[in-house]
Amino acid sequence: MLASVFVVQSLLAQSEAQVTGLKQDVVWPVVYKVLKDNNLGTANSKLPEMLETNFVEYSAGMLRNRAKLVFTYKGDNLTITLTGRQTSGTSGWSDAMIPSKKADDKLIAVYTEKIRAVASNPEEVAKLKMAGQNSAAASAGPAGPGKVINKIA
Repeated sequence: MLASVFVVQSLLAQSEAQVTGLKQDVVWPVVYKVLKDNNLGTANSKLPEMLETNFVEYSAGMLRNRAKLVFTYKGDNLTITLTGRQTSGTSGWSDAMIPSKKADDKLIAVYTEKIRAVASNPEEVAKLKMAGQNSAAASAGPAGPGKVINKIA
């Protein structure tokens, strides 16, 4: 009996992974690039602390599942978890009743590795930082009276 309780608790345990050592000026540009590259939009964003994606579909054996990825950032660490896990059935999507820890862990691992790959590429990180600076400058709006956009010496 004790062994079966342990197995059920293990299967129900929250899947998560961490990417450590990400600085605040890099973490969200990297995450957004990975999401964009995988055609995944955001459902909820409370930056700079948290971002939640739209549903991502994945397989758990013969079952089709979907869940939202949640990215939480604190102290140079990005934690990736799942929320809203659902299973597809004859009547559509409903809350998942059968644990799929192995499939959940695999989904999180895929996105963890993608984020690590982008974050470990200095050229890509430099491009993302530059794009972020350019979009911030562009969002400041056009120059009004007395403002200088580009000063040419």
